[in-house]
Amino acid sequence: MNSNGHLLWQPSVASAKRSNLFGFIRDQYPDLLEGVASKKPDTTQPDSAPFDGGGELWRKLHRESIRHTGLFWRRVWEHFDLLGDLGERDSNGAVELFEHRFFPDWKMNFSENLLASCDADEACAVIACDESGVSRKWNRKELREQVIKLAKWMQSKGIRCGDRVAGVLPNGIEALIAFLAT
Repeated sequence: MNSNGHLLWQPSVASAKRSNLFGFIRDQYPDLLEGVASKKPDTTQPDSAPFDGGGELWRKLHRESIRHTGLFWRRVWEHFDLLGDLGERDSNGAVELFEHRFFPDWKMNFSENLLASCDADEACAVIACDESGVSRKWNRKELREQVIKLAKWMQSKGIRCGDRVAGVLPNGIEALIAFLAT
């Protein structure tokens, strides 16, 4: 929403139902869809009609994530087939907010999950536009290859996990590659 409270964008019914989040809800929490959004396509609305069931649906999902935090995030992990190890404990048991840690034993590589091989290797992964208006598009395969190349180069120079790496780069694909490679 903008500062006047007007909605800037709203997905269509068809778009909402194709989203990964909707798929997660449909597969893991189908009961949340009752009375909010049909599990089957709504034949009374065109696919291009705005999806107006989101507000209540997202509130229900949020409540579920708070009531059963450990179970909720384990379902997210499993549904999206994340790579890594979630660990055995859901919490470290600390009472104080700033000391509390969810899944304190988890191990996950963000880059590995983001760049994992999939059927959509040729799909656009990033579009970069510079100040002169020149734009570049890279697909998932190209991005993954460049990240691996830089990571291997850094390893060959003796850079290891825990080392600090600094760089001055333009805000573009090169910065993204460096971020994902470290």
